[in-house]
Amino acid sequence: MVNLLCGARNHLGLEAVLLLIEDHRLPGYSPELNPAELLNNDTKRAALTRKRPRHPEELLDGTRSHLHRRQKRPHVIRAFFHHPDVAYAA
Repeated sequence: MVNLLCGARNHLGLEAVLLLIEDHRLPGYSPELNPAELLNNDTKRAALTRKRPRHPEELLDGTRSHLHRRQKRPHVIRAFFHHPDVAYAA
C-alpha cells in the first residue's frame, strides 16, 4: 500500500497522480510474481547449463558474462515484464 502525506504547496496536484497509482497486494513470498526472479532463473539456467563450473570463480565469471549479454539485449529483460504472471509490473 502506498501512503503519501505531504503538505508542501508544490504538491497540491498530487491528487491527480494518486489516481494513477494501482495497489497490488502480493503474498509474503511469491517469486513467480516477481520479474527479478525471472531474470534470476534465466541466469541460473544459462550459467549452469553451458558448462558446469568447477570453482566459484568460474560460476562468477559465467554469471557476469550472462548478465552482460542480457544488458546488451534489453528486449529480453522487457519480455520478463510481459510474462502473464508479472504483467501487473509493466
